[in-house]
Formats: sequence, C-alpha cells, structure tokens
Amino acid sequence: MMHCTLQTQKKIFGAAVFSVAFVSLCGIQFVLGQDQTPPAISHVKVSDVATTSVVISWDTDEDADALIQVSTDKKYCTERSMERSKKHVITLRDLEPGTNYFFRSLSNDEIGNQNISEDYAFTTQGVAEIEKITEKITNQEERSAVEKILTELQIDMSEESLKILNEKLKEIEDESLQPPVIVGSPRVKTESDNALITWFTDRESTSMVAFATDAEYQSSGGAYTIQQGQPEEYVTSHEVRVIGLKPATTYHFQVISEPSAGPEAKSEDDIFVTKAIVPEIVGIRLEKVEDTSATISWRTTMPTAGSVEYTDLSTKESKSAGDPAFLTVHSVRLGDLALDTSYSAIVVAENELNEKIKSSPVTFRTVKDEIPPVIGKVINESTLYPGEEVRVQTIISWETDEVAYCQVKYFEGIGAGKDPQFFLEETNPLTKHVQVVTAFSPATVYKYWVECRDHANNKTRSEDFVMFTPQKEKSIIDVIIENFESSFGWVKKIGA
Repeated sequence: MMHCTLQTQKKIFGAAVFSVAFVSLCGIQFVLGQDQTPPAISHVKVSDVATTSVVISWDTDEDADALIQVSTDKKYCTERSMERSKKHVITLRDLEPGTNYFFRSLSNDEIGNQNISEDYAFTTQGVAEIEKITEKITNQEERSAVEKILTELQIDMSEESLKILNEKLKEIEDESLQPPVIVGSPRVKTESDNALITWFTDRESTSMVAFATDAEYQSSGGAYTIQQGQPEEYVTSHEVRVIGLKPATTYHFQVISEPSAGPEAKSEDDIFVTKAIVPEIVGIRLEKVEDTSATISWRTTMPTAGSVEYTDLSTKESKSAGDPAFLTVHSVRLGDLALDTSYSAIVVAENELNEKIKSSPVTFRTVKDEIPPVIGKVINESTLYPGEEVRVQTIISWETDEVAYCQVKYFEGIGAGKDPQFFLEETNPLTKHVQVVTAFSPATVYKYWVECRDHANNKTRSEDFVMFTPQKEKSIIDVIIENFESSFGWVKKIGA
C-alpha cells in the first residue's frame, strides 16, 4: 500500500537557505517554494510493444524525473525513474499478453512542481488469459469448448502463432457484434385464440414475438403492446405460440432474436388474421316429410347463415336451399322433391368469415302426406278509428309448420249453437299468415278460430280464441251528462 506523508526540511540553493515543505503524495514529492511552474510534457510515444513489455518515452522542457502510472482500468499504479533529464524512457515489464492498458506520464522538477500528461492506451501482443477471453461468453457449453481449445493452443505456442490467434479472436469478436440473421420470413399457423409462429436464425439466439391488434398498432403509430416467447433459450430453430388472441382479428407482429452477446435481430412488420370461432350444428330434425317436400330444422351455437345441400339418391342430382340471415335457430323447407324418392341431406352453417361447417348426412324418403299442418302463434290486435261512423280494425296473425291455405271463422258472443261467419280462404299457401278484419263492432265480444289445409288437403283447426274489441271513446259532453245522471236522477227525465 502506498502512504502519503507531509515533511518540512531545509534546503540550500546557492548561498541561501530556504525552509520548504515537501509533500510526499504516493511517492511523488511536491516542493512548496518560489518555483511553481511544472515541467511541460510533450512527445509521448509508445514503442517496442511486446507480449509482456512496452517502452514509453516523452520530453520535458526542463530537467525532471519520470514516472509512469499504468493500469487496465484507469486505477493507476506507478513506475518511477529518479534520474532528472529532459528525455525520458521507461520500460514497463511483467505485463499481461493480449491486454489493453491505460497510462499517463508524470514529471517533477527539482523544486517538486509536477505535471501529468493526458491518458493514453496500448495493447500488448499475444493472447490474453483464458479467463479474460471467455468471461463474456454466457453460454456454459460454448465457454467450456473455447477454454479447452485455448488451453491446448497455449502449449508451446510461438509468438507468431499467438499473434495470428489473437487476430482471429478479434474477428470472432467483431462477428459477435453483428445481430443474427433471420433466414426467410416467419411462418404463422393461426387458430381462433392463438397462433404458432416459427422462424430460423443463422446462429443461436432467443425466441420472442411482439404483437398488437391492428387497431392498437394503428392508434399507437406502429407500436407493439405485448411480447411473448422464450427469453432465456438459445436456438436456431424458433417456435413461439402466442396466446390470448381474439377470434377473427387482424394482428401486426415482429419476431425478435437476441444472441448471448451482441445486438438483437428483428424481422419486418407482418400481419396475420385469427380464425373465427367455428359454430357447432346441434339438434337436427326432420320436422315433416311430405309427398313433394320436407322440412329440416336445427340449431347452431352462434349466429350463422344456414342451408341444406340435398341429393336425389336415384338420379344423384344435387341442389341447395337456405336462408342467408345469421340466426341460431334454423328451419329450411325443401319444396321440389319427387314422391316416393330417397334423399340425402347435409346441413351447412357459415360464419361471418365465410368459414363453413357441415353436418353428417341425414337420409329420408318422401311419402304420401297424411299429416295436417300445425297452427301456432295466433295473435290478435284491434284498433279503434273514430269519426262519424266509428270503425274497428283487427289484425289476426298465425303461423303453420308448412305452407297451407287458411281462413278465419268467427261469431259474435261466446255462446254455442250459432252459425259462424268467415272470411275467404287464402289464395296463396304460406307459413306466416295475416288477416285484416274491419267487420267487427266496437265494445263487442267475439269468438274466432283458424282452419287450414295443406297441398294434400289435410285439414286442421286451431283452438278457439276470445277477444273484446275496444269501445267508442266518449265526448266531453257524454262524460258530463253521465256524471249528472249518476248524481241527480232527475236529469234522466229531461230527455223524456
């Protein structure tokens, strides 16, 4: 350890005696006296660089001693020459081969004024110690292999061989400062909620994927919001499955590979689109098979367009019928079939991305229709139209499970034994029916029902329904008179 001391001595300069203070700082003395101008240092040179030594020289403008402070990390230790001169040469020995050193020159004149040069550097020839070469290699297997090779190369190696090896190691170091090369374009295989992204690099590096939805990417000016992958695994064949994605969504992504040493590699921005959720077809039923038609119903687990592909098994002729509306409950009537013929039908569900899923085939055979239509969802609604002659408009609606001809029958009151009145039968067969009635009177009770028949003249009748038409609205005069009549019985005699 270097010690710093403060001493006071007497010195004789010519005939005079001066009391001066000598400050010894780490072996360097400063003299506090009349001369306070340090020697000027110039022409600092490095020469004769070898594996374990180097020669450093410089000039001063007056006689001065010479010191060298040298280190590998600017924490200097000192080499000193006490001989005073204007030309200074110091040889540094016992240095490490293949090592970068920093140094600076120092000179003190006779009085103790000191000057320090700028920082300089040099690198000794040869190969550095194995530990210094391999300390930046983080991969343990690679590090062990390099140490083994260097240990073998150090056996009886000439200085020229060490020089060649050192140059080669510098080339390798330069290569490590370059990012890995991403070979080709990344490949993507998408599902509805995840995507598998694969790529290759020319040397081992990590596997990361940065991504964002198209909306997030555009709103942020091209930034990725999420990163997923393997940040600690070094491979050349990369595979990352990004999860937590939204179905039927466009994503921007970029793959990132970082080696154990050196900068990372990034691909160009690219996009992929996740699949929509595939619907399921459930509850397929043959609602009704007739002589020339059949009705097939089913449900889907999400809204889809529905259709049926059907084939005449005798002629192999195929057709399709369906509804483009996106629904979860579906019903399709096949209306151009041949009597006594076998058919195969396949239900098709199509989502918003035009992705289709098909059911297993359903077979059936057309037969003579002996089943009447089924009537349901019978509803009535009446409205009163005031005027000189008050009129009631009533709308009666209902549905049938197959196309049918229907008519409404009714009578006033709810008693039995009366001959019903009726409206004309529909001229076009339908499954959704509406009858507009203007023959009903206000404030009257009516009983009504619906009768239908299909193409095979199978007839059916709905249950009976009762309705009460709205009553005529009273004028203000009618209301006043009624109030008087209820309060004063004599009012009734006025009109008598």
